[in-house]
Amino acid sequence: MATKCESVPAWFRKEHPIEVREDISFCAFSSDGEVGIMLGAGETDLEVKPEDVAFLFGKDKDELWFRPHFGSFYKVSFDSDEEATASKLYNQPTGVYRNLSLVQDVRFNVPVYHDALSMIPFDEPQQDNECGADDEATSIQPPRLKGMFPEDSKFEKEIEKEVCEHLEATEASYAEIKETVDKEVERYNGQVLVRYRPGNARLYSYDVIEIKHRLLVIVYGELKDDWLSDEESFNGEPPLWFSESDHRVSPVFQAMKCRDFFRRELPNASIDSLVVLPKGCVVINDEEMQKTWRENCGTEMVRTIGIDETTLPTLREHLASLPIGDAEAPKYDVIDMAPIASRFSTEPENWITKE
Repeated sequence: MATKCESVPAWFRKEHPIEVREDISFCAFSSDGEVGIMLGAGETDLEVKPEDVAFLFGKDKDELWFRPHFGSFYKVSFDSDEEATASKLYNQPTGVYRNLSLVQDVRFNVPVYHDALSMIPFDEPQQDNECGADDEATSIQPPRLKGMFPEDSKFEKEIEKEVCEHLEATEASYAEIKETVDKEVERYNGQVLVRYRPGNARLYSYDVIEIKHRLLVIVYGELKDDWLSDEESFNGEPPLWFSESDHRVSPVFQAMKCRDFFRRELPNASIDSLVVLPKGCVVINDEEMQKTWRENCGTEMVRTIGIDETTLPTLREHLASLPIGDAEAPKYDVIDMAPIASRFSTEPENWITKE
């Protein structure tokens, strides 16, 4: 089941050139407690992806770029009479991008980042003159991305190689867990509100879904073979799981961090946490750890399918056992969740490893 909020961070997606432009007209607005920008008259509407959208300020309010998605960056210039609105937007954690037309008035909540211009892939304008100096079609193209690290293409290639290797190594487990989650969301007529897949080991992939009038943080246990679970921290370091030849930070640890983060951001919501394991992963001490996971960590461990080596329930069995939540609980959508998910995934303090 495809979801419009599925997200792979931009620097891991290179199939299209990135557009950086300064020739789009925006105007500021402030009304009914909302502060933000909208397109100027006559401009063509922009594609906006709620999981990617951001306001990127420089060192002060006078330099602002709008990122509707990771493929485009647009310079926002304020007139003198808009400076007060610019200041207000700069000093807020989130603003609003407004798409206003004769038939609709759509608003996107947008996280605000300061001193963030390093996130914009600037490059010098390229002169396209392949047909000769006298060609009337010769033009200066808008800046485009040569590389996320244009000053060091070798470093960029190393990063891209690491990303590709990580995505390839986790692809089978990710696809299996994603398919299982999507089937259950469809079964209960629920909704995937957040879907995040990183390109490195700083985080496990995770979803936030709405199902049975409650929110669930679902961390993907993208692991293979046999693992020994240990949920105790040592010397302030995150708890580790161990295989015969490797170790990883416990996915339960991330599930707890992610759940607690969303609970702080959404204090009126009922939010629980799960870890889903694929068929190729076995936690060899799961019987003795189930009580620890449930009572100490407040997190359930489930599987995509049942296997003979364990009594852990499947995701389907677990969801069937959940009582119906409060039908009057607050409702959230992809737009509501996008800035929260962005903050969780981009703040280093939430990463399970700094590697």
